[in-house]
Amino acid sequence: MTRLTAKALAILLLMTLAACSGQARDTPLLGDLRRFCVDTALSPDAVRAAAATAGAKRPGGSAGSQASTTWDHAIGGRIIHLRLTTPPGEAGAAPAVTCTLSDDQDAGASLAAVRAWLGAPAGDGNFEQYYFTMAGAQPHYVPRERLTPVRARTLSGGLYRLSLASFNGSTALTLQH
Repeated sequence: MTRLTAKALAILLLMTLAACSGQARDTPLLGDLRRFCVDTALSPDAVRAAAATAGAKRPGGSAGSQASTTWDHAIGGRIIHLRLTTPPGEAGAAPAVTCTLSDDQDAGASLAAVRAWLGAPAGDGNFEQYYFTMAGAQPHYVPRERLTPVRARTLSGGLYRLSLASFNGSTALTLQH
């Protein structure tokens, strides 16, 4: 019995360490992508609530508009810019909600962390697009060659498109659902 308990505790410890080490690799940009865009499932009200809870501030005290709101989130001595865009949908269609984050530090580390979180291969340029679905808190990368219009409509939980852009050390992530 003691042997089984020791093994169970060792397994629990290893699982905890693995979970903690995965979180430690998050860059501020990936952490904010998850907090503001993914964990909220791009619900405009949930994004606004997450920004308020995190203490993100609107630059210059701007109130924003119904279609677009911008915040600055200070984290670790840097500012990450968050923009939520909710243009009106076409007749009877839901609006295409877009969550954009930008940062002027650690472009390489941020892009590598996002790719690792998605389980996606490295890109080959300054602009990349990835598709994924969510199952709980874990993304499931969908390779572009497996993406067809029919498959995109039938994926459970809906399909997300994440665009990554990098230029002169700055990074921008744009998530659409």
